[in-house]
Amino acid sequence: PGRQQLEIPNENFSKIVVKLLVDSIIGDGVDSEARLTVESGDNIAVLINNLGGLPVIELYIVCKELYEYLNERNIPVHRIYIGSYMTSLEMSGVSITLFNTKNLLEYLDYETSVSVWESSKNILSFNNQSIEYTENDFKKVITGGRPNKLAVSVCLSICSKIIEIEPKLTEYDNICGDGDCGLTMKNGATHIAKNLSENKENLELDSA
Repeated sequence: PGRQQLEIPNENFSKIVVKLLVDSIIGDGVDSEARLTVESGDNIAVLINNLGGLPVIELYIVCKELYEYLNERNIPVHRIYIGSYMTSLEMSGVSITLFNTKNLLEYLDYETSVSVWESSKNILSFNNQSIEYTENDFKKVITGGRPNKLAVSVCLSICSKIIEIEPKLTEYDNICGDGDCGLTMKNGATHIAKNLSENKENLELDSA
């Protein structure tokens, strides 16, 4: 199912998919015939629909590529809606809808009590959303006072228990999930315990 089967390239896959879907709607001026006529000055609304199992971050990757591609074609986007509007159980995929609102744009902004209808996202140039930073911005800052021996002991006990019950967590997650919950928690607990145990300064402090 879907628009077309593609071999997955090493890069720019999202760009290729977005172009394929958009061109199938408004045409590409060469091979694809337009099913929606878009002229200069038209008010275009975009709906990016999660078909059920696509991670949110991938929806926003599609959004970025779609916004930039429409800009390249001098098609201004006035509203963008992103969410799960029409879904199928665990279906990994996305659908794109373009709506030439003409004089109907104001109606999209009316308030509604429909729970699944999300309001339009802010539309800004993606270049304007970049944030300047330096390496100092990512340096770890330790707060909360001196380490506490009792707190360290409690943390080690919690980590030990998580490691002990990993098989049970994995069993439950195999029933109602993807089976990695126990292993993930065990891995995290193991690293925390190792870090605390190797930091002898913490263990030698008296409890406050």
